[in-house]
Amino acid sequence: NLDQFSGTLSGDETIEISGTQSDGTTVSDSFAITGTTTLNDLLTELNTVYNDATNPPWETLVTLEQGKLVFRDQVSGSSETQGSVYFNEPADTVSLGMGTFVTVDQGVDDISQTIRTSGFTVAAKGKHIVQGTEGRGGVVTGTVSLNADTILGSLGVTESSLFTIDRDNGAGAVDPVTVFGVTSRSTVQDLTDAINAQVQGVTAQLVDDGAGAYNLQIIANEGGRDFRLTDDVTGNGILENVLNPDTGTTDTDISTLADAALSSVDAATTSASDYTFVTIFTPTNGGPVQRRAVVGTDGTSITDLITGVELQGYGGAFNEGIALFYTDKSDELVVGPATSQYLLGARGVADPSNTSTPATNIYTTMDNAGLDIAVTSGTITINGVQITIDNTSTQTLDEVMGLVNSSGAGVVMEYDSVFDRFVIYRPDAGAANNISLGGVGDTSNFFTALGLQGAAGPVQFSGSVKDDMETGSSLAYSGLTIPVVSGTFTINGVKITVNSGADSLDDIIKRINDSSAGVIATYDSSSDHLVLTQDLNEPPYYNQIRIGSATDTSNFWTSMRYTETYQQSQGIGITRTKAEFTVDDQSYIRDTNTIDDVLTDVTLSIKGITSDPIAVDVTADTSKALTAIANFVKSYNELQEVLTVDPLSEDDRSYLTPLTDDQKSKLTADEISVYDQNREDLWIQDTLIRSSTLNRLDSSLRLNLLTPIRSAADDAIKMLADLGINTGDVGLGVTDATSSYLVTDSTDYDTIYAELESNQTLQTALEDKADEVFALFANDMTSNATMTGNISVAYGISLAAPLRFSIGNGAVSATVEFGVGYHTSSQIRSDIANALSQVGLGNSVLVSQTDGGFLEFTAQTDSGRARISIQDLGGGESLANKLGIASQTVYGQEASLNAGLSRRLDTFLDGYTGTGGVIQEKIKTGGLIDEELLRISNRIDDYEYRLSLYETRLRDQFTQMELALASFQTTSQYLTAQLNASSSTSSSSGISVSA
Repeated sequence: NLDQFSGTLSGDETIEISGTQSDGTTVSDSFAITGTTTLNDLLTELNTVYNDATNPPWETLVTLEQGKLVFRDQVSGSSETQGSVYFNEPADTVSLGMGTFVTVDQGVDDISQTIRTSGFTVAAKGKHIVQGTEGRGGVVTGTVSLNADTILGSLGVTESSLFTIDRDNGAGAVDPVTVFGVTSRSTVQDLTDAINAQVQGVTAQLVDDGAGAYNLQIIANEGGRDFRLTDDVTGNGILENVLNPDTGTTDTDISTLADAALSSVDAATTSASDYTFVTIFTPTNGGPVQRRAVVGTDGTSITDLITGVELQGYGGAFNEGIALFYTDKSDELVVGPATSQYLLGARGVADPSNTSTPATNIYTTMDNAGLDIAVTSGTITINGVQITIDNTSTQTLDEVMGLVNSSGAGVVMEYDSVFDRFVIYRPDAGAANNISLGGVGDTSNFFTALGLQGAAGPVQFSGSVKDDMETGSSLAYSGLTIPVVSGTFTINGVKITVNSGADSLDDIIKRINDSSAGVIATYDSSSDHLVLTQDLNEPPYYNQIRIGSATDTSNFWTSMRYTETYQQSQGIGITRTKAEFTVDDQSYIRDTNTIDDVLTDVTLSIKGITSDPIAVDVTADTSKALTAIANFVKSYNELQEVLTVDPLSEDDRSYLTPLTDDQKSKLTADEISVYDQNREDLWIQDTLIRSSTLNRLDSSLRLNLLTPIRSAADDAIKMLADLGINTGDVGLGVTDATSSYLVTDSTDYDTIYAELESNQTLQTALEDKADEVFALFANDMTSNATMTGNISVAYGISLAAPLRFSIGNGAVSATVEFGVGYHTSSQIRSDIANALSQVGLGNSVLVSQTDGGFLEFTAQTDSGRARISIQDLGGGESLANKLGIASQTVYGQEASLNAGLSRRLDTFLDGYTGTGGVIQEKIKTGGLIDEELLRISNRIDDYEYRLSLYETRLRDQFTQMELALASFQTTSQYLTAQLNASSSTSSSSGISVSA
């Protein structure tokens, strides 16, 4: 043990290491210490001798771990790796060292090396709460072959009521426990369940006997603890027939419990180099909770505690404490499955002077429960829900737990008889489900008495969401299973700083990628890994990615599942070699697989190894681009064909009138059909001509197509004319120019393609400036506004007074405030980003830091103009003096003017054809067409009403005429009668009149 070592080693010493090669040959080597040697010199020289890949079989790393020299075999290429397991470590309760492994994925395209944390399979997936204690606990292992479903009676058990376990081996400090509820008809599993439920401090389990069956084993849960078994003297009990231990002696006389000679335990000891582990396993699949215990000695691996997992405790790594293990995809950064928050009582709650069994009785009144702190009546609060404890002299702990569990507080409270403690947990899993104990006005000490509150506890396990790696959150709150310690870490010799409270994984990835390490870091969300890829085209040209350094202070690489020995420089991934190739009988050697300095204007990408010659035909393939452009032009011309129509002549307009019945009677059915179809076509043509909507569509379409791309460089391709594409002949006149097509006056694809193929300007652009042609059609529709400070904040800022300012996009703004004191650059960016996120601007307004350390704000939008508005709110430090930013508003270019033609037209036409567009507004129920039909219908109704009034008036006039005629007829008849009467009178009077 070199923990206390200081100074130098002196004298002559020899260290020898030996091993066996694959052919069975034993080899050895030695190292001599002569004279005076410091500890660092010793480690350096040992590694020089033993960690030598050129001197097989030595690839042995020598390190100083936990005060002891450790020699670790590092031979690579083995196909067998042990599974590893990770855990949440409560502060100051446990220190368990376990390994991790790294595998390599060989590059495919550029033969670049990609390193991922490894994967393995664990048979027992779930959650293990592990209690580790110092020293070996007492063990009794039976010799009787049995199985879990073996009936006790079949083993000769006829008396089962006298089987007793004395937990302190007859010392008298605690009462023995006689196991009850087991009969000759019970199974061995019933017996183990009864022991585990009734006897605190021991674990009963079945262990493999190596012959296809099992033996019953009982282990003390605490190091240095002996216990004693007694049973019926006649030999027909459990002790002799189910266990029949092969070591020690067993007491079969229940009347002699105090006999000091009785002992039925194996090697109980309090040696610090020995250990006792007890685990309570909750399976992921919802199976029954299981219990297991193991004991061992330092220098041995534990393989029988958790199925499929080896725990290595060399060098005193196993210490007393509690750990929470998750055995499921343990190579991931965030270990699944989802977990609940747990509060575990920090201590056993039983009064140590109490010798009754059980020591803590939750079924008797609280005053008599055997607690070391008496519970007082009153109120308690959990998650804001208040619960009343009426009377501790009448209520039991079990009853109060029932009140808690049914209170609606969202928790479950249980008593753990194995460790004599109380447990509170959330039944639902998730990181945000915090448990709050206590509230204003509480009058009972219930939680304190049960070890769940106060200075000593509880031990807390935060909940987590399965595979929930929040790459944008600070590392401390991103869900990492192994928390990151703030400090520095090293990659390819470059130091990177990490602040776990402020930096996110995204921040660290950007720092790695922006550094001179020559490594590209990415986060693979599908597998939950940090992936490192060496950039083969950028210096420095390392043979391997190297991580770690003796001066590193952050465990970042351990948290990322790459190594546990992060304070040691180590290579990961495959060893790269130089690219060797021959072109035209000239040999070349390069440090990269992307070769751009051999053939003029040609980049070779080496994909593999071959000795055969390869013919390289260097040509530009423009056919795909021509096809895409031809389809674009064809679609545009087809739309122009619909929108561009000639006005109707006077003769055409005569056909808009429908045929009368008389006209139809003089025509055949076919002639009528032709007339009607021609009339319909003319109506459509007339509608297109007179439609203001379509006229606006036509003019706006051509405006969008012919407007230059503003985001292109001054000498770049900005418009179709730069490609030699005809947008209308000069001198056509207004009428003809507005109806001209692109490229050619045709909608035929083959005709358009042939014209484009013969366009030398376009061909040259596709060959020499393909990226600019692509940008002309496909540039993103974005508007950006940028505001940059002129004062470096790389080393933070110190404030003598608060600094307050607002930042927004014109519609929404966030208020940012920094208090008095020192603020790091990462804290400044993090606080600003958080403030923007809270008002919904987290994705549209971004804050970053330039290489010069200046704050830079960027706003982005895909419609309209981006805008950033910053306003100093005063009342303290000046924004301009501290960050170099004056109160101002900055605008970006119109998004549509920056967009490529295809994206611009797609967005524009979506305003006509998309949801909520012009066409839908016309044709939808209640739309413009419906409104027009309703207007016409109302006019028809109005005309019909007016016609009915006119008809009524005519009928009235006709009636009046009939009456007048009748009157005239009566008058006529009267006159006629009068005339007739007058004629008759003249004749009878004899008056004659003569001429």
